[in-house]
Amino acid sequence: AHVLLAHVIERQVHYLNYSATVQDKKTVIVHNISDDTSELLELPERVMQLSLKYTNLVITTPSQCYIYNSNNWSTPNIFDLKDGSVVLLLLSEKNLLIIERSSASVYNYQGRLIASPRWPNMRLDILRSAHVSLSNDTLAVRDTSDLRTIYIMDLASSRNISDTTITIQHTRPVMQIALDQASIPSQQYLAILDRNKDLFLTQARSHRNSLKLGNQMQSFQWNTEENMLAAIQDIYVIIWYFPTACFNTALLNMSSLEYNSPELGRGPRINYFIGNFVSIRRADGSLINIPISPFPSLLHRHIQNNKWDDALLLCRLIKEKILWTGLAVLATQSNNIDLLEMAAEAFSEIRQYDKVYYIDHIKTLPSKAQQMAATSLLGGSLQNAESILLHNGLVYQAILINTQLHQWNRALELAVKHKTHTDTVIYLREKYLSALNKEENNPQFINIRNTTNVDTEKVEHRLMEEIL
Repeated sequence: AHVLLAHVIERQVHYLNYSATVQDKKTVIVHNISDDTSELLELPERVMQLSLKYTNLVITTPSQCYIYNSNNWSTPNIFDLKDGSVVLLLLSEKNLLIIERSSASVYNYQGRLIASPRWPNMRLDILRSAHVSLSNDTLAVRDTSDLRTIYIMDLASSRNISDTTITIQHTRPVMQIALDQASIPSQQYLAILDRNKDLFLTQARSHRNSLKLGNQMQSFQWNTEENMLAAIQDIYVIIWYFPTACFNTALLNMSSLEYNSPELGRGPRINYFIGNFVSIRRADGSLINIPISPFPSLLHRHIQNNKWDDALLLCRLIKEKILWTGLAVLATQSNNIDLLEMAAEAFSEIRQYDKVYYIDHIKTLPSKAQQMAATSLLGGSLQNAESILLHNGLVYQAILINTQLHQWNRALELAVKHKTHTDTVIYLREKYLSALNKEENNPQFINIRNTTNVDTEKVEHRLMEEIL
C-alpha cells in the first residue's frame, strides 16, 4: 500500500480584469488583463483556499488568512485562523466569511472580526457553498438537518446575532440559496432553489410568502453589483433584469431575457454573473461567456443613486420595453408617491393601461398614508401596504385591502386582534361565497359567525362611505 500526497496547482479565480493563479503550493500570480501586468505573491505556507471578488483577493494557509487589495499587492492584512482548517471561504463587497472546523467568523477586509454567528444544527463539516450566502449585512444558512429551514442573520445589529435570527420555512427541501448583493437590508431578497428545481424569491427580513420565478432551473446566480438574476433552464439562459417584478407574471416576462444556447450541453453551471457578462461552465470544464445589455445595469445604478430623472431620461432615450418595465416596477416599489407620474408614464409606454388608471385612482385617495399603501400594493407588496395602514391607525382600510385580495384569514385575524369590523369581514366573506354558490367550510369563520351579529345595513353604509 502507498500513500500519495498531492497539491493542486494552476487553480485559477477570476474577477473583472484580474486573474489569480496558484503557480505552486506557496506562490500565487495575479495578472491584470487590462494593462498586462503581473504580481507575484509568495506565502510562507501552502495555499489552501483563495477567492477573488470586488477589489480583494483572500488567501488562506493552514494557519493564517491574507487579504490583498488590488490597489496595493505588497502589504496584505494578515490574521491568524482559529482552527487552521478552512472549510469554506465566501466574499461580499464589505465582508468575508471564513468557516473552519468548529467556528464561523465574519471579518472585514482590514482583518477585524465583525461577528461570530451561530445557528441550530451547526454542523460545519458538511456545509457547502450552495447552502450559505453572504451579503454586506446579512448571512443566510440552510439547516443541515431540516433541509426546509433557512436562517437569516443580521450581521450589522448591535444585539446578539441569535436574538435577531429570522427563520424561513420553505415547503420543499432546499438545494441552493443566495442573497442579492445590491439591496439595502430591509429590502433584501433571498433566492431559493428547491429539490423540485423550482426557483423562488422571498424578502429575507420580512418573509411571509415566496413568489415563484420559474421551474426546472439547474443553476442560478445573482449579479455581484446590481439586483439582477441569471438562471439556466434546459437549453436557455434566463436573465431577470428586475426580478422583484415576480409578483406579476406579465411584468416579469417583459423585464427578462431568454437566451437560447444549445451549446450548453448537459449539466451546465453558472460560474459567475459580473457586470454585463454571464459566465457558464460546461460539464467538460470549458467556459461560455454570454454578454447582456448594459442599459438595465445603468438603470439600476441611477435608481440606487436616487437619480430618477436620469433613469427616466435613459428610458426615453433607449426606448426599450425592458427598461420601461423596470422603471415602472422600481418606481412603484420605492415607497415614494412623488414618483407616481413617472410610473404612470412607464406603464403607459408598455401598454399597461389598467395600472395607469389605478395610479389616477391613487391620486384621489384622501390621505398620504392611503396613497402610499395603494402604491405599495401596485408594487406587489401587500405586507408593506398593510403595515403602512396599521401604523397610521387605518385598521378598517387594512382589513378591506385583505378582503379585496381574498386574504380572508388575514382579514379576520386583523379584525379579531383589533376588536373591530369583524362584522364587515363576515359580511364580505358571505357575499363572496354566495357569488360562487358555495358553503362556508373555514372553521374560523364558522366559529366567529356564531358569536357575531352582522347588521347588513350598517356594514353596507360603512362600505359606501369608504368608497365615496
